[in-house]
Amino acid sequence: MRLLDSAQQHRFPGNQHGQKQPADLPAVRLSKSKLTTYLHCAKRLWLQVYRRDVGVIDPRTRQVFEAGHRIGELARLQVAKGVLIDPDPRNLVAALAETRSALSLRRPLFESAFLHQGVVVRVDILQPEKNGTWRLVEVKNASAARPYHIHDVAAQTWVLTGCDVNLSGASIRLPTQVMRPGARDWRRRTFVDIDVTDEAIGLHASTKSIATAARHTLEGSEPHRETGAHCDRPFRCEFLEYCSKR
Repeated sequence: MRLLDSAQQHRFPGNQHGQKQPADLPAVRLSKSKLTTYLHCAKRLWLQVYRRDVGVIDPRTRQVFEAGHRIGELARLQVAKGVLIDPDPRNLVAALAETRSALSLRRPLFESAFLHQGVVVRVDILQPEKNGTWRLVEVKNASAARPYHIHDVAAQTWVLTGCDVNLSGASIRLPTQVMRPGARDWRRRTFVDIDVTDEAIGLHASTKSIATAARHTLEGSEPHRETGAHCDRPFRCEFLEYCSKR
C-alpha cells in the first residue's frame, strides 16, 4: 500500500465499510475484464485462460492499451491524497488485505481489490463521500460511455455490493480529449464524469447470470465460434490468427 499526497498525485445495498475475507481463492477467477470478454466472445475468454500462448496482440492494439493505461495514470494524478493498493495481479491476497485496511482511512483508493462469488475486481478509483459512503469511478479513454463500459461498471458495483461496501453511486470518467496512441501531451488532459448508477444497478441480475455462464464456459472444452466482424471490434482480437486457421 502506498499513501500518496497531492504532490505525488497530480442507492446500492450494503452498509458496511469492509469486505468479507474469502476462506480460499478459486483456482480460476473471473474478473470484470473476463466478464466483458465473455459477453464479446466466449471462445476468446476460454483461450485467454487456457491458451494465451496462441494469442498475438498487434502493435496498434497494444498502443491503444498503453494509451488507456496512461489515461488511468493521469486520472490518479489528479486526485489528491490517494492510496495506491498493490497493483501486482499475482499478489491478490495481499491486495485484498491492503484494501480492507485502507478502507478505514477514508481516502481515495486506487486499484482497490474485491472478491465476491469468485469474481475479482480492481477499482480504478474508489472515492470517499459523505455519511461513510463511497463512489466508484471507472476511467476510460473514450469520447463517450459505451455499452460494454456500463457492463464493466455493473460487474464492479455488483461485487462491491456483495462485499458490503456502501456505494452512493458509480461514474465513468472520460477525458475531454481522447488520448491517441503516441500522444506526447497526455498530461494536459482534463476529465468529465458520467453518472451510470442507475444503469449499473439495472444490470446486477444479469451480471450474476453472466458470471455463472462464463464459469460454465471455463469448465468445458474450447468453444466453437466462426470468425467474423466481432473479431475486430472494439479492437482486433489477439486470437484472430489462431481461430482463422481452424
